[in-house]
Amino acid sequence: MDKSLQEPLLRLWFFGDSVLFVDDTPLFYRNYFNLQNKSLEVTMIGPEVAGKYTCRLSDPKESTLVHQIELLGPPVIETDVDELTAREGGNILIHCKSSSAPEPTITYAKEGSDVDLSPFVQNSTLRISGVTREHAGAYTCTAKNGYEPDGVKTVIVKYEGRPDVNVSIQWKNLQDEQKKGVELTCKVASEENATISWRKGDSDKLVGSPEYEILTENAVSVLRINSISKELFDNYTCVASNQYGETSGIVEISSAPIKPTVKVTPSDVKAEIAVSTASPYRVRKFELTLKGKVGEPRQFDLALSETEPAGANGKYELKQALTQLTPDSDYEGTVVAITEKDERSAPEKFTFHTEATQITSGSAQIAGCTLALILAFTIIQA
Repeated sequence: MDKSLQEPLLRLWFFGDSVLFVDDTPLFYRNYFNLQNKSLEVTMIGPEVAGKYTCRLSDPKESTLVHQIELLGPPVIETDVDELTAREGGNILIHCKSSSAPEPTITYAKEGSDVDLSPFVQNSTLRISGVTREHAGAYTCTAKNGYEPDGVKTVIVKYEGRPDVNVSIQWKNLQDEQKKGVELTCKVASEENATISWRKGDSDKLVGSPEYEILTENAVSVLRINSISKELFDNYTCVASNQYGETSGIVEISSAPIKPTVKVTPSDVKAEIAVSTASPYRVRKFELTLKGKVGEPRQFDLALSETEPAGANGKYELKQALTQLTPDSDYEGTVVAITEKDERSAPEKFTFHTEATQITSGSAQIAGCTLALILAFTIIQA
């Protein structure tokens, strides 16, 4: 082919995928891109001009030369959204990205929480599945690359789901058999307005009556039974519903004490245990069973004083030291509350691990003395 008939060779400049110049003709005009003697001049106005620049010839091989501009400095961080809504049982997906140089390390934290989120982060993206109401809040992603200030971005996560329900019980006037009553409190957490109702056993919704007084304000409903009798002993259910569904919480009113709560503070050879319960009748003792990995289970009867009155709302508490334990060992046990009428609560299970025995300072002193004697003996022999 006659060389004189060949098409002229063109020189193209690209910024990323955008064509800046074809020979001397600008196709993507910006005053910070200029062509001087076929060389591209870039005015460094900020991070927006950092990136890949390609010079390509229109020859058969499409010869190219790539230049990379990195603007070193504090990281700039971006997110896909500033706010998102997560449904109950669904997923949270937050992607924070930065094109700054040096490439930053991106970490996540939830405001007001000490939970380490690093196990939920992959490729700078936070992924949380099985969403509950506790996952709602403000999440902050922070980019660090050695230049100050750090890049910080916050994403607000809102929650949509069924209400959360918490039901508690308080006994009233336990010293007066005629006025002995109980108060059930139902606290509801819901972003949407929730409807709250009470049920007794398998019956329909309770309404105000001589036996029952129901007070509901905002997200708290109180069911009062001002004079308790055996006929009123039953399971009571607080039901809360919103547009996403229904949730319930159940509490039992009976002559038996409620399941005890247990707190254990172990050391190496003993453990301090604190147990408590609430009951409409006097609790005379806590029955405790303790078992280690070896040996037979041990039984403890933790008796309460007959003259000691019940605490507020029929609460009974007792503290006891458990001794002759094995250091650095696992223990498990159960606690049952027993009333003066020999009615028993449901058992509460607990576990704990004793501490390892520490080397005392006396051992160090003995070692020091032994060393001094050896040195003295060596000197005498010399």
